[in-house]
Amino acid sequence: MGVYVRRIRRRTAVKLVVGVVFVLVTLLCWPHRTGRSLSFYEQQLISQSSDKDVLARLRGSLANSGFYDELREYEKSLADLIHANEDRSGRYVKLAKSEQEIRRNLKFQNFFMSAWAHIMANRPRTAFDTGSAVAMQGSLSDIVFPKIYGSNGVVNIAMHDTGPQYPVLSEDYLSKCLQVPLAMVADLTESHGAVTREFPKTYPEGVFQGRGVVLIGGSKFSWLSLLAIENLRATGSELPVEMIIPTESEYEKSLCEDVLPKLNAKCILLTETIPELTKHKYSIRGFQYKALALLVSSFEEVMFLDSDNVPVANPDEIFGSEPYVSHGMVMWPDFWRRVTHPAYYKIVDKAIGDKQVRNNADDVTPSEYYAHGSHDPQTDIPLHDRDGTMPDPSSESGQIVVNKKTHIQALFLALYYNFYGPQNFYPLFSQGGTGEGDKETFLAAAQFYNLPVYQMKKQVDVIGYWHYYPKPVYTGVGMIQYDPVTDYKLVGEYEEWLAEQVDLHKQRQGSFTGRLYNWWHGDELYDKTKTFNQWFHKGNSRPLFVHSNFPKLDPVGLRKEDRLFVTKNGRKERVRMYRDQSGLDFDFELRQWQLVKKHFCDEAIDLNYLRLAGVSSQDYCGFINEELQFLETTRHYIELETLSAE
Repeated sequence: MGVYVRRIRRRTAVKLVVGVVFVLVTLLCWPHRTGRSLSFYEQQLISQSSDKDVLARLRGSLANSGFYDELREYEKSLADLIHANEDRSGRYVKLAKSEQEIRRNLKFQNFFMSAWAHIMANRPRTAFDTGSAVAMQGSLSDIVFPKIYGSNGVVNIAMHDTGPQYPVLSEDYLSKCLQVPLAMVADLTESHGAVTREFPKTYPEGVFQGRGVVLIGGSKFSWLSLLAIENLRATGSELPVEMIIPTESEYEKSLCEDVLPKLNAKCILLTETIPELTKHKYSIRGFQYKALALLVSSFEEVMFLDSDNVPVANPDEIFGSEPYVSHGMVMWPDFWRRVTHPAYYKIVDKAIGDKQVRNNADDVTPSEYYAHGSHDPQTDIPLHDRDGTMPDPSSESGQIVVNKKTHIQALFLALYYNFYGPQNFYPLFSQGGTGEGDKETFLAAAQFYNLPVYQMKKQVDVIGYWHYYPKPVYTGVGMIQYDPVTDYKLVGEYEEWLAEQVDLHKQRQGSFTGRLYNWWHGDELYDKTKTFNQWFHKGNSRPLFVHSNFPKLDPVGLRKEDRLFVTKNGRKERVRMYRDQSGLDFDFELRQWQLVKKHFCDEAIDLNYLRLAGVSSQDYCGFINEELQFLETTRHYIELETLSAE
């Protein structure tokens, strides 16, 4: 027995020694976590600040923060990128920032990343097959459904198409377009419900401040944004401008550091402001940048413009006037009726009323004047004329004005809609219709949170030219959008006029001759297709933007695609693309080409997209001068109008 006990003791001692040695070796080899080095932002802050106590606290708190490791990782990846492309190392340098900007960026990153984490954590598990490998890239969905359409297919009905030959876009009708699987409805309901409970209603002081204009650059859009900014300044606008550059490779050294500062504008590099996006560079694209740009901008009150959207009148007064002051958000209309799928309202848990509360775009006239008789809400009333739904028409998001102080939740929800847009929400909002993309996401987000939005009543107009050979054909090249301040005043005038008509009608009903008069005139105060819509027209509305979206005002593309000519009797002739401009007191097309000449020829601008095309700006000067000469000699083709804003 004694021998047996001694063996056990020796065995135990050996095991103990081996265990101790193993622990010591492990501790020696285990990677030690050390306090991280300070980021570029923090180093700049330290170099500029004199408050050593504040800096010590900042250094201590940030040293224990795992979040800012993302910024360090980003800066390392940027250094690697520059090292791998040494011949282009001058292309991008970190943008110099003031102490205030650095502090603001640090606050913003903390604020943004909290909401971003919820968007990432609540990704939908289902998706529609977009039919595009690029659009599906980065999709983490577990189940992908093919897009299958019912008996009504894809619907594109213009706002002016109101005759009996057009269908009622009822709940029943719109549910027979894109087929939305029940599994997707359940999945999106869960995802949407979880994420919308988490978005903040407020933000830390100093994260956003002031008013300004935001555009998105990169590639040819840097040029188009510059053109828009030049036009903005030509109107007399004094609003500061921020151009959001999506990636480091799209940074424009000359534009950002030399040209824009002279125009009270500057570049904001998206991935420098939100380093986390470098992890999602293959899934952020196109339409999705707009929601990010609105959030990344330092302005509290923002006017967003598409890069190809040209201001033609000073928009500055919008921010201090109605309807913006009382609503906090202004949206503009597209050409098309709204076709949002009924399933969307189930997903977001919005109750839809049975009664008609609007007549198309008219949400001003009391419903008693157009909602007559008994109707089946499922089949007889347009879905988007019912309470709880988004109103007609569909939105055109080439311009958005929004106050982050009142609508920050909506902007984060719009980011969610856009991040999961191509595979989930874009098809729900537009069902494959014309212009499917981000355009409905902003109004939808505001409507979900019951936040006020002013919808422009004056409908969008087209701008273009007629070509008469071999037969008359109208070619539209852009959209005219109007001033909301003037629009709001017209709404007030309409309400006064309608009240007067109602009083007169009641007075006439008190006498036989009056009743006879009312009967002779149809005893009708309100025509559903004319009364409201005809109140807002070109003659009393003020053009504010010309969205030059097809073709874009890019000299490279215009020459390559030969867009400045038409064929007449077998030969090419130049054409004025914006010949039917109305309501403008200047020659729109001539101004654009004068600005093209200024930057391409007089100042020989250096832009990335020109270098990628293997050309320089001055290669186009002959082409530009020929177009300018044509425009100068054909000014009599257009009528110039001075339209008062009163």
